Amino acid sequence: MKKILKIASYDFKRLVFNPITLVVFFVVLALCLISGIVYKIPTTPAYTAELSGSSARDLYTDFFSSSASKDTKNKLDATIESANDYIKAQRNCYDFYDLAQINTQFKSINNQLRLYKESPSGSCEYLTNNNIDPIILAANDLQDFVTKFQNMPEFHSNLVFKTSEFEDLEEMSEFFTAQANSNQNIRTILDKMYEHKDYIVRLNEITKEAENETWLVSSETLAEFESLIAYGKDKLITISDEMHRLYSDPSSLDKEKTNDMKSLATNYKLTCESVKASIELQLKKMLQNHFGNIENLYGYESFDLQETDLALTKINHFLQDDSPYYRQPQQALNFNTASYEVSIYDHSYFIMSLVGLLVALFGIFCAYKLFGRDRKSGKMDIILSQNVTFSQVFAGKFLAIVYSTSFFLAVFLVVSLCWGFLFYSTLPNAIFAIFNLKTAYTIHPFLFLLIKVIGIELQAIFYSVLALFVMNLSRKFHLNFAISLCIFAIATVCNLFFNGSIVYCLFPFVHADLTSFLGGATMQTGFLRTSLYFNGNFFISLIYYLVVVVLFYNFTKNMFKKN
Repeated sequence: MKKILKIASYDFKRLVFNPITLVVFFVVLALCLISGIVYKIPTTPAYTAELSGSSARDLYTDFFSSSASKDTKNKLDATIESANDYIKAQRNCYDFYDLAQINTQFKSINNQLRLYKESPSGSCEYLTNNNIDPIILAANDLQDFVTKFQNMPEFHSNLVFKTSEFEDLEEMSEFFTAQANSNQNIRTILDKMYEHKDYIVRLNEITKEAENETWLVSSETLAEFESLIAYGKDKLITISDEMHRLYSDPSSLDKEKTNDMKSLATNYKLTCESVKASIELQLKKMLQNHFGNIENLYGYESFDLQETDLALTKINHFLQDDSPYYRQPQQALNFNTASYEVSIYDHSYFIMSLVGLLVALFGIFCAYKLFGRDRKSGKMDIILSQNVTFSQVFAGKFLAIVYSTSFFLAVFLVVSLCWGFLFYSTLPNAIFAIFNLKTAYTIHPFLFLLIKVIGIELQAIFYSVLALFVMNLSRKFHLNFAISLCIFAIATVCNLFFNGSIVYCLFPFVHADLTSFLGGATMQTGFLRTSLYFNGNFFISLIYYLVVVVLFYNFTKNMFKKN
């Protein structure tokens, strides 16, 4: 082990402390520091309430106006009040009663049709009375019921149909309405209805299924929804009071007051929409759990469970912020996070994303220098002549690459953080991160940044191993170096444009860093994304990475011995 460390230490000094490396290092460092002054990462687009006023007074007037073209207080209050409709639909829904009444009507019609066709006299009340008013009434009631459900928004009824069931209801409604409103004689109408008596049987089946599958939300859950609405309304009162205070304050500067008024109006709108969206998303998950597959239900569309969990996490985080002012979230470049706020880490995220590419290239250069140029210049022969094995030399030089890439990553990390303290505000909150397909949780930004750096180092190790393999294919070291760079370039292109394909997920070298490797927020760049492994997570992905790297390492080491 001592010999391996000695070789690694010697080569580390050669790689890091040489004029060319140091010049490049300081140039890149200077560019990174300058970017911290010249370029500030833009915030994600935040919704600002649609107000046309150019001053705080105009904004305040617009917000409390009755204009239908703006997001006024009345319109936004209606949004949060519409969330109550979901609760009312669960507590005061008579849709099944209406369906049962219609079914009873058609049962009576069926009995009369049987008398008409199967009794010896062939008589029924429709012929006796010479009118089909009961049929017309039942057909119209069914048509009204179907039309009501066709126009009904999601979660406005606890009566849930399968798509095939409701399509049958629509077909029945069209047929019965056409017969009831036709100008044909009563016998012809009765004959056609008897021919389609299976419609009435099917209606009875659907009614029984609806009775067994009627969806009811528990009273405890409804009480939680009511508490959420009450909490949202309390927050709205706080925002309204602050808007009034700001409007009446003559001391504050008009420009600052205008920005604050926009922030308050935005917070008001997002609070209203978030309360309603939170209840909608929770109901969607409950509906999915109850029926198994929401796609089979009429009026409901499929949804991504991971994205829903993520949205709920962000909504809850937003609603828990008691400040009347809206704090605009920051989204870092090339970084898979759900949400986090402007902080000292923003510049570090940006810098480490760029430095990550350079460190990977540096790892490839190190492999070329230690296993290409050293073999060509004869330094490799000198080292091998000194009572060391092939395995020790290979391991020592590879360890030197790991030392070198880790050293530069650590330096850039420390410098970028120090620079962040000078140019960015203190961190107020944590980052929402998704590390698997189902769990959304909060993680401290420094830990997330550390994970990013570790991921970059893993990427550099992979490219270094790949370059070592290429260097041992032939003695044309310059060509091998160019091939390694081409592989890196192809991988980068794949990472940018082809990360949606299944084949992409099988190649570790196309991933930007560990945040993508773990799965990120969308699992679109994870090693084992949903299409390959539904429960893909960190441990399985990490094992996959390690297996690939270990196999490459050992195979290349054997090639090195033979060469």
